[in-house]
Order: sequence, then structure tokens, then C-alpha cells
Amino acid sequence: MKTRHEEARSFYARLGVRREAWFFQRCDKPLVIGVTEVEEPLEERAKVYRDATDPFAEWFKLQIDSLSGVDPKLMPLGPRSEKVFASSAEPFDHDLPLLVRAYPILSRNAFADLVRELEERRAETEAFYRRFETRETWFVQETSDGPIGIAVAVLRDAADQAHLYASDREPFSVWFKQRITSVSGVNPNETPLGPRTELLYEFQARSG
Repeated sequence: MKTRHEEARSFYARLGVRREAWFFQRCDKPLVIGVTEVEEPLEERAKVYRDATDPFAEWFKLQIDSLSGVDPKLMPLGPRSEKVFASSAEPFDHDLPLLVRAYPILSRNAFADLVRELEERRAETEAFYRRFETRETWFVQETSDGPIGIAVAVLRDAADQAHLYASDREPFSVWFKQRITSVSGVNPNETPLGPRTELLYEFQARSG
């Protein structure tokens, strides 16, 4: 992808993709987490991608299929995921780096309960995210190894914000971190940015 950058740029532009990033994470099985921001209407864009037959598109889809076993001609949007929570109705700032993590979900019902509690405590939740200058969206995806939660966030300075988050003792923060640990087994006081991922590739449309 990096050596075929201009072809990739043309390919993404045809599909209305504004930004896409791939992250690698080691879980029970290695994961590649793809995050794509695409112009609406999504289903129509997916059909354009599915039906594209130019050489780069065919090569790209073949790579996805051979690496993951997911055939874009059958599943152009990839494995189904469900958006379950957003910290804000505001869009992400495109100039900020993405932070993407997959969390094991110990119980789908417990995860749903956490999302419900956050919505019930919406004012506190929004104040919490504003304090750390972070916007975040959660998705849940069923896999052969059980459900996983995928958190997609943007934040200004990951290292500084992670330190502040880990050391924060404000009551809502304490409750939030305890709930994340109980639902996923990941302790934010020890790994505030969640399970480690490696950014493999990122595309961003040129502004203007």
C-alpha cells in the first residue's frame, strides 16, 4: 500500500473515503482493526467497492481476502460491527491522531449494562471526556472467540492524557475505570491506553 500510494489515493477517492487506518493488535489471535471514515450513503459506497474491477481494486480485495479470509466481494464492509456508544455527537477532529484498541468482553450483557449506565450519566460522561480532551466511539463485534469491544478515539497528546487518566481520582473516573476492568479485564490504571496496538497503515484525503 505504501509503495502504491498514488493508486491507493485514487482508489480511496473514488470510494468517498476520507480517512482509513489499520492497527495490528495481538489478542488470542492477531487482529487487524480497520477504521474507515467514508462519505454517505454507506451502502452505495460499499457496492462500488464490491463491484470495482480496476487492477488496483482487484489486487487490494485479493490481499484482504488472502490475509484475513474475509472476501470483500461478499462482505465489502468487513465483519459486522455495531456502534454502541459515542462520547459526543460532534465529529472527530481529522488533524488529531487515532487511538484504536480492541478489548475482550467478558460478558456481552455486562458491556451493554456499562453502555446503558454511561447514557444514564450523560452529563458526567461528557464532562469526563472533555476533561481529557478526548472523543471516543465504541463498537462491538462478534468473533469466533467471542465478542470484542473496539474503541476508536482521538486525543491531543496520548502520553500526557494517559498519565492524567491513570492517576485521576475524581469519583466518576474511579467508577469508570472500575467498570472497564470488570467488563474487559483490562485495568486502565495499569494500561490507560488499553491493549497495545501498532499503526500499520493510514490514508487521509488531502484537504481542499
